[in-house]
Amino acid sequence: MIEEYEAKGKVKKPTAASGKWREGFHGVDVYCLGPSGHLNAADDDDTSREAIHNRCLILRIITDEISVLLPGDSAVNQWRDRILPNYADELLEADVLLASHHGSRTFFKKEKDNDPYEDAIEAVAPNYTLISVGEDNDYDHPHEDALRLYREHTGGGVAQTKVEGSILVKAEDGEVALERSPVEAQIEEGKVATKSASVAIATLPSVSLSAVQFNKDTKRPMRPLRSGSSKVPKDEYILFSADVRNRPAGSRLEWEVKNWGVDGDNHHSERYGKDEHAGSYDLSMRRTDGDSEWTRRTAYTGRHECIVRLVDPISRHVLGVERFVVQVGRPRPRYQRRMGRKRR
Repeated sequence: MIEEYEAKGKVKKPTAASGKWREGFHGVDVYCLGPSGHLNAADDDDTSREAIHNRCLILRIITDEISVLLPGDSAVNQWRDRILPNYADELLEADVLLASHHGSRTFFKKEKDNDPYEDAIEAVAPNYTLISVGEDNDYDHPHEDALRLYREHTGGGVAQTKVEGSILVKAEDGEVALERSPVEAQIEEGKVATKSASVAIATLPSVSLSAVQFNKDTKRPMRPLRSGSSKVPKDEYILFSADVRNRPAGSRLEWEVKNWGVDGDNHHSERYGKDEHAGSYDLSMRRTDGDSEWTRRTAYTGRHECIVRLVDPISRHVLGVERFVVQVGRPRPRYQRRMGRKRR
């Protein structure tokens, strides 16, 4: 199939001499970087797991707005022996990297005690690294040492699906952003606890989330915010408010914040919950948050996400969930059309 698409010009396998970006289909260029044609003959056991990983496809996808690298389960020997020696950095660098093999250390080293091979991640130089990995997986992915190396070599942030859920990568006007995928909303909706299929939709509990930016001087609301599109400067305050409909007796709201820092704040990638016993979040705002609100300070440049869940405290069923995303500060422009971002 790959040979068929390559013959049609849809999948391209560049060489070391490639100096021209070829026109793709529907505005997309797809480069096939691996596997190499002689790889099977070099494997003593073609059915071994290592050999199968060595034969996986490695694709680099480019549009006018973004470049993405999909390395499959490729391991350190493939990058050290076959990819890095044959391809220039401009054919490897990517705005977004999907971590190899669900965050396994094999992208950096074959054995746990080996010294890591970092030339590959330095050539890719991603702004964002995504790790597709299931919660409580049998292989303990992502490996701790691999996660540390991804964070050290990623300019923006590292996100894991077992932590963030499904992730949507959006590219617009030369900027790339990570957002909650619509698929995740469908998953959350599937978790809504319903005791009877005959219960009318109108009677089901639901929660919605709104936000306003506060004026630090007057301590009053300044402007309403829109999830996904509003931008707030650093060191400002946001009041998130939850509106619950058909709230069952005894249910409670659980709050959580996720921060993805970029630029000078790229080492801040954290998540934490609301401390119900903390009282006022910040004395300078002279506010005491109630059960259905949370005052937050925008401390880092990047993405600030507030999540509220309506939870049955006995069964732990999630009865409703809502998220609100705000961009904080003005991240430096990292992306250029066609050629991707500038190398630092």
